[in-house]
Amino acid sequence: ELGSRLEQALNQIHEACAAAKSTEKSAFVQLYLFTQDLFYGVMRCKGSTFWTTTVVSPILSSIEKHFDRKENLAFKNQDGVNFPDSVVQKYLEYRKHFNIPRYETHFNLLIENSK
Repeated sequence: ELGSRLEQALNQIHEACAAAKSTEKSAFVQLYLFTQDLFYGVMRCKGSTFWTTTVVSPILSSIEKHFDRKENLAFKNQDGVNFPDSVVQKYLEYRKHFNIPRYETHFNLLIENSK
């Protein structure tokens, strides 16, 4: 199923980024953001009826874990990880589009932890 494959891909990219040298992390961050955009894009195009909560919730939780600075291997706790300036704007747009408390909490965490 697409949902579990996306979750798996995000987890594997995050793990590879954590294991990479700081000079190599940029490529993993870009790949992660691309995969993340695929997930949000499918949700945006198909609407909330495309996937059930049981599919979406684990993906949101994985992404949040990767960004939450309370986690040792969170992106911003790794040397050499930087996000493009446009990422915060993109998260703001997604938050506005989805406009559901669960997604608002999700994007707020990403915005705060990608600065």
